[in-house]
Amino acid sequence: MKKVIFGMLALAFILAGCGGGKPESTAPAAGEVSVGTAAPAGGELKSRTPKAEEIGKAVVCPVMDTKFKVAKDTPVFDYKGKAYFMCCGGCPGPFSKNPEKYAK
Repeated sequence: MKKVIFGMLALAFILAGCGGGKPESTAPAAGEVSVGTAAPAGGELKSRTPKAEEIGKAVVCPVMDTKFKVAKDTPVFDYKGKAYFMCCGGCPGPFSKNPEKYAK
């Protein structure tokens, strides 16, 4: 019983730290769309939905450092030629404000 309670508390903590898992409207409904701003280091930051071949891929969220599998509604940012996948709706905000901090 203690393990179940601990597991539920751990899950609640993770979801609370990551925006509760509710997606924001930062990712477009389909295709690739520029967010219209230049990233601080001069690279262009683009928000998009995952490509068909990316769905199911195991990735690590650059903001939360959490492993997860890409779903069709996963927010994705292309920055300096690399795709960055966000684990939840709470991560696109911090990433888009300072992509250099999270780009690896």
